[in-house]
Formats: sequence, structure tokens, C-alpha cells
Amino acid sequence: MPGPVSYPLLGTTYLYMRGRYSWDRLHQAGLAKYKEFGPVVREEVLPGVNVVWLFHPQDIKTMYASEGAYPSRRSHTALLHLRMSQPALYNTGGLLPTNGTEWEKIRKPLQKPIATAVAATQFIPSIDDVMKDAVQYIHENREEFIKKDFLGELNKIFLETTGVVTLDHRFDCFYLNLNPESVPAKLITASEKTNSNILSTDNGLPLWRIFETKNYKEIKESQSFIARIARQFVDLKKENSELELDNFDDKKTLLEHWLGAKDLDIKDVATAVEDFLLAGVHTSSFTMGFLLYHVANHPHVQDKLRRECAQVLEESGDQITKTTLTSAKYASAVLKESLRLNPISIGAGRILAKEAVFGGYRVPKGTVMVSQNQVACRLEEFFENPDLFDPERWMPDSVVPDVHNFLVLPFGYGPRGCIGKSIAETSMLMFIIRFFSQFSISWHGGALDCKTLLINKPDSPLLFKIE
Repeated sequence: MPGPVSYPLLGTTYLYMRGRYSWDRLHQAGLAKYKEFGPVVREEVLPGVNVVWLFHPQDIKTMYASEGAYPSRRSHTALLHLRMSQPALYNTGGLLPTNGTEWEKIRKPLQKPIATAVAATQFIPSIDDVMKDAVQYIHENREEFIKKDFLGELNKIFLETTGVVTLDHRFDCFYLNLNPESVPAKLITASEKTNSNILSTDNGLPLWRIFETKNYKEIKESQSFIARIARQFVDLKKENSELELDNFDDKKTLLEHWLGAKDLDIKDVATAVEDFLLAGVHTSSFTMGFLLYHVANHPHVQDKLRRECAQVLEESGDQITKTTLTSAKYASAVLKESLRLNPISIGAGRILAKEAVFGGYRVPKGTVMVSQNQVACRLEEFFENPDLFDPERWMPDSVVPDVHNFLVLPFGYGPRGCIGKSIAETSMLMFIIRFFSQFSISWHGGALDCKTLLINKPDSPLLFKIE
């Protein structure tokens, strides 16, 4: 199988050290590998650690078909190590790094209240309260945002969303100059620091297993803060609630659902809250940052989007409901097209549960596979004008050729797909509707690309004029 040359002790890390590839530009590294080696690439990142990169949707489909009953992946290894060194606080490494039957044991009860889009609709009223407040906050301060990176404001909005859905708590962070020592500011910083150090600890020389490296220390310190806040909320809710097992009638938040689940103990619940605080903010804020950039640079898209958002709100009496979201077809298309061009991550990883064939190559059980959806979604063989932002591709009356189902998968696929997919899609769509029914935006920065911090972050400040 073709791929870059690996050396003893170093694997292919020397290529990243020399700057040929970059861990914080995985989409560029992936495209370079695709052009040099083809649609199936083997890379021995570290001695004995082989990764097979997949660029064609049929091979990506085969990867998911070969994931087995308990889909496994190699990710968040330092986080797993950290948590497993603290048995008094953790039963498992949590949803992100845990594999096998232990993963299934926690995933099933955790996903029960949000497994479907229908389940997510129970949170629409509380999310809409956040979005209404966000629009008011933006309106009052819009003249200031031309001078500031708007990503910071998006982080605040989606921390508030995570708070109401997970904890029934408002962090009260809609301030132009949020105190950096406040709990919400420190949560935003801690989650980004953790995410920023996952790839380097997963794929660099694992010196952190011997001593605490700088990257490992940042994960440890950040997770310590998130864990402390999560456990405060869990303890407070447990003290103030009397819940019947699996009785959902009076529960409003994910935390209340989880505390009432007979298959989860208090340590499992606290770990889940940590994971949602870690993963719930920047996945949405980064995604919305890219979407605002694309819409600001395509006035005809913005005009059509603004008309639809105003119309669906007028038809619903300015209340967002399930019907409102279903009616916002162009807004949904805008979101999907933005996720095609700038997905949440480069792709998804799986450890093969059985031998399988990819591009004519037989790959053994236990191999780490990673899909390169972000690269594939910008290849001409799969999309006409692949770099063009064109939401019409996804409209029901589109004449664009059918797209392979395993190309645009921003939340992954199958039983190990993103557990928060329905909540994330609902909250982002609600932000789009509320924002564009009130404002128009123009872009005042340069060309925007992404850098890989496990998830894809805009690589320069988000500078908008909001009117």
C-alpha cells in the first residue's frame, strides 16, 4: 500500500518536524498525500502505529461497515491516561476515548434522551431563550464587533446553549469584555486548550507516558478545572432533586435524565457532563464562524436566507418550534453546504473489527482507519465546482447530481456518531434563523482557512460588520 516512508524510532513524525506535513493543517497534509499516493494511503505515524487514510466514499462506507458491534477508535489517549489514573473520580475514560463493551455500557443510557431529532425538540424553548438574548446582545454591541474577533462571541452563545441543555444553567456570559477569571471564560479556555493538545499527544512521540510534557500538563490543568465545575453541578442537582429511575416526565435537562438512569452511577454522570462541556462549545462556534464567513461573502445567498428566516418566524408568531425548523429548508441547506466545505473535523477514525478490502488492498483487523471527508468534499470527481459555496446543491428541487451518502458526514456515522448531533444541529439552525432574521453581515477580513485543533478552527479573526 502506498504511503510516506517511515523510519525506526521516528515513524513519519520527521515529515511533520520538517514541515512537509502539519498536524494543524491536516486538510492540506491529506490533500498532499492524496495527490502523491492516491485514494488509500498507509502511514506509520509512530513505530508500530499504522494509520490508513481513506479519500473515496465507497472506502469510507466500507470502514463503517467493518466497525463491528462496538465501534472503536484511537483518540484522546492522553485524556484516557489522565482519567484512568484517578479511579476515585472515573469509572471509564468517558465517551471520547473509551472502546469496547465499556463504551457501549455508558453510551446507551447517555444517548437515550437525545438519540433522535424528535428528542432534541424538547430543548427548543430553552435554546430559543438563549438565542433571543444573543440577538439582543449582538444588537446592543454590533458596532464594537468590527474591531473584535466575533468567534469569542460565538463561544459565549454556544456555552450558554450547552449550559441550558445539559445543566439547566445560564452562565450569564453576554458581556462585551467577559472577565477572563470568570467561570464561563475559564470553561471556554479550558475546553479549547484540551482539544488543542489531543492530536499532538495522540500522534507525537508519547513522552507524556514517561513524564508530564507541556501538552499533557495543559490537558491535565484544563480537565481539572472542567471536572471541578462539572462535579459542582452534579452534586448540586443531586442534592436538590428527587428523581424516579427512567421517569422522564418531569426532567428538563440531560443531567436530570442521566441522574435518573439506573445504568449510570454518579461518576459516569459527572464524566458525561465534563465531555459535553469539552465538546459542546467549539464544535458549534467554529462551525457558525465558517458559515457566517461564507454567507457574508455571497450576498445572493444572504438575501435569500434573510427572507426565509424572516418568513418562518412570521409564520410561527416569532416562536421557534419544530415546524419552524422543518420549514427553514434554505437555512438547512446553507448549514449543510458550510459543513461540506468546513466540517467539524477532517473525518472520523475507526479501528477495524475485521479484515476488509479498501481500494483493492486487504487491510488486517485492528488497523486504525481515518476517513478524509474534508478533502474528499473538495474533489472535482465528487462535486461540480467543489470550492464554490452553493447551498442550492441541497435544496429539494436541485438539479445537481446525487451525492454519495458517505461524503458529507460532519457528525460521523453509525452507533458511534456524535452523541450531540441532534442538539448541535437544532441549536445551530436556531441561531441562523434568529441571527439572519435581524441582521445582515459583511466580511472585513482576508481569505479564511482552517487549522486543525482536533476540530477545525478558523485560522484568522472573524471580522464582520453587522447591520
